[in-house]
Amino acid sequence: MYQFYVLAIVFNVIGGVTLAFDFLDDKIGIARFLNENGMTAPNFRALIGLLTFVVGFVKLFTVTEGNWVFLGDFVPALAALVTGATLMIERFRDQIEEKLGGERGAVVVNRLDKVFIGPRNIYGVVSIAAAVAHFFFHSIQLL
Repeated sequence: MYQFYVLAIVFNVIGGVTLAFDFLDDKIGIARFLNENGMTAPNFRALIGLLTFVVGFVKLFTVTEGNWVFLGDFVPALAALVTGATLMIERFRDQIEEKLGGERGAVVVNRLDKVFIGPRNIYGVVSIAAAVAHFFFHSIQLL
C-alpha cells in the first residue's frame, strides 16, 4: 500500500531528525531550519516516537507493490521500529527506573542506555538513510 510507503518515508525522516537533532545541528546546523524548542521537547519526541514505531510495525505487514511479503520493506520498517522505540525509551526512562525500583531498575535503565540511548545519533542517521534509500529504490527487495 502506497499510503504506508509514504508514511514510512515521512516518519523515518522525521523520527531520524528528531532522534539525532543535536548531532545534525552540530554537523550541518539543522536548527536554522527547524524549531529547536520543538525538536527537543520531551512530549513531541515521545509522540513522534510512538507514531514512528506504529508506522514501522504496520509496515512489516504491508508491502509496496512488487516486493516480497513481510521482508519486502524490512529495512525501513526495522529503522522505524528502532527509532520509535529509542525516542520513547529516551522520554520514559525515568519512569521505567522508578516503576522497577532499586537495583533492578538501575540495571535495566543502564542496559537500555547502552543499547538505545548511547547510539541514538547512529540510529537517527540510519533511519534517514533508510528513508532516502526506500524513496529512490522502492522496488528493490528488502528496501
